[in-house]
Amino acid sequence: MTDLAVVDAQTPPPDQAPLRLVKMHGFCIGERSTLPISIGAGAVIVALWWVASEARIVSHLFLPTPGEVAAAAVSI
Repeated sequence: MTDLAVVDAQTPPPDQAPLRLVKMHGFCIGERSTLPISIGAGAVIVALWWVASEARIVSHLFLPTPGEVAAAAVSI
């Protein structure tokens, strides 16, 4: 029980501890970039959006085509 109450005198309090840099892990793909995965996921999302809007699965009022959205973004 007494071991829990022992405090190391050399350890600074948490508010005075020096900051240290923590390196993030590579999401199980090593040190490679995740850019290709991000671009591929974006392309799949836009392709599904295009297919759904062209097939009129959802009303055109709520799901315009990606081309219409791009044209409106350019005009703004």
